[in-house]
Amino acid sequence: VEQMKAAGVRYMFTNPGSFEVGLFDAFLDQPMQLIVGLHEGIVISMADGYNKVTGDPAFVNVHVIAGTAQSAGQMYNSSRDGSALVVTAGLLDNERGDDEILLGARPGFDQKEVNRQFTKISWETRDPAAIPVMLRRAFKVATTPPGGPVYLALANHALEAKGVNAAIYDRDSFLIPDEIPPRAEDIERVAALLLEARSPVIHVGDEVSRSGAQAEVLELAEMLQLPVRDANGPFHNFPRKSPHYAGRYSSEGHD
Repeated sequence: VEQMKAAGVRYMFTNPGSFEVGLFDAFLDQPMQLIVGLHEGIVISMADGYNKVTGDPAFVNVHVIAGTAQSAGQMYNSSRDGSALVVTAGLLDNERGDDEILLGARPGFDQKEVNRQFTKISWETRDPAAIPVMLRRAFKVATTPPGGPVYLALANHALEAKGVNAAIYDRDSFLIPDEIPPRAEDIERVAALLLEARSPVIHVGDEVSRSGAQAEVLELAEMLQLPVRDANGPFHNFPRKSPHYAGRYSSEGHD
């Protein structure tokens, strides 16, 4: 929880369960706000919307393997949109319990495999001292372009461990800034390519909206009288009513 706070988390989106009691107990009296949804699909959707509107990574907690599975549909959407989500879940350790463990993965299976295809990284920990390190890694991976969900399952006995000491770092020490200035020679080369092209088309993606560059793209299109095609993503990166708008494009070769 201290590492969440240092990472800039303001809200935790959750459908809570008793096996995450260690997390919620530590969350009491913190300056962060709990936002509860009654289904994990709704929880992921709220967090996804928060990331799209604010640009900040969203923090989510779902309930062990059942909540993990129920969140998968919306995590698919988030992965397609490149939304930066840090999704955590309680974990009932099937390597410590018996074959009838409640709300745990079946023997021989891992909880982290449930949604691996919808995440940039999906992993788990049983070591309480490792949680802050892994949480920093989760924020770093989720927010580094191209963004996407990251999943971390935390064993309930790790969340409830007492007397744990770990280093806490501010977000500026582990998040990678994406405002990298271009080289002057690269700008000149791109400008020359545009001016010398016979029928250039600007293809814009959601990075335009995420960086707030819509006005600059419109100005460039009007200056050079260029058609603009927009990606088939969640954002509108170019005004549809502009005479330069030439429709959407996709990698599948059709509108």
